[in-house]
Amino acid sequence: HATYKQQIQLLKDKGFIIENEEFMLKFLQRTNYYCFLAYLLPYKSSSEKIYKPNIDIREPVLAYFFNGQLSTILYHVIGEIESYLRTLFAYELSLKHGPECYYDRSIFRQGMTQETFDNYVKKVEDAIKNHSRTPVVIHHNSKYGGRFPFWVVIEYFSLGMLTKFYANLTTQNQKLISKKAQIGHKQLKSWLKCLTDLRNRIAHYSRLYYWRFLSEPLAPVNSQYTMDRSLFSQIYALKYLYPDKEQWKCYVVKQLKYLLDLCSGTDIFKYIKFPPDWENLLTD
Repeated sequence: HATYKQQIQLLKDKGFIIENEEFMLKFLQRTNYYCFLAYLLPYKSSSEKIYKPNIDIREPVLAYFFNGQLSTILYHVIGEIESYLRTLFAYELSLKHGPECYYDRSIFRQGMTQETFDNYVKKVEDAIKNHSRTPVVIHHNSKYGGRFPFWVVIEYFSLGMLTKFYANLTTQNQKLISKKAQIGHKQLKSWLKCLTDLRNRIAHYSRLYYWRFLSEPLAPVNSQYTMDRSLFSQIYALKYLYPDKEQWKCYVVKQLKYLLDLCSGTDIFKYIKFPPDWENLLTD
């Protein structure tokens, strides 16, 4: 265990410049030292055993606050996308297969095992039970004998459930949904997986800055940008998933630009690995 003052000394021992110890003390009192160490990773030397000398501690602190503000922007974006996808899934599948289609085994791919289907049904039932005291569930239990249309039940799906639900649909049903979203069905499957990973990191206030994601989003058709596991690739996929293109340009991209402008003159831009033409890529 190290006191806050000892933690400041540890940072100095690593070679970081700390001119305002009072500010750093207050920062460490609300930011776990171990968590903050991850924001120092870009400043390690090539040997990865020592840090580059004479780095002002204010830069990794700024990166920490940058991460928080970026997470706030992206969390709102993902919420809009999630709401849109719930609406799209429920509308298209209910229209074609009926209001209780989510229990219809035939809408799912043949390769889906019975065990997987049974586990999915249990998760749906558990989701309903977890909301048993809500007016919606009480209403459907009393008036409809516990039968719920898909447009009601889907509101209780987590993003992870929604992702697995789509992945297990037949190709025909995947195309039914993806066509309305103007996205290839393989891309939508890939991006949903990436979206879930990104959302979970944000929800747990995990680091997006200087991070390589588990999944590489599948590139859009005729894309001029090469996708990888970087943060920008995840955001690039969000552009295609976001339902309001004008709002994306006027709100999301402008918010990102404002945030990045605050970091001008630092190495933060370099370490998040946004391409030089990132603004054009997100607006074209």
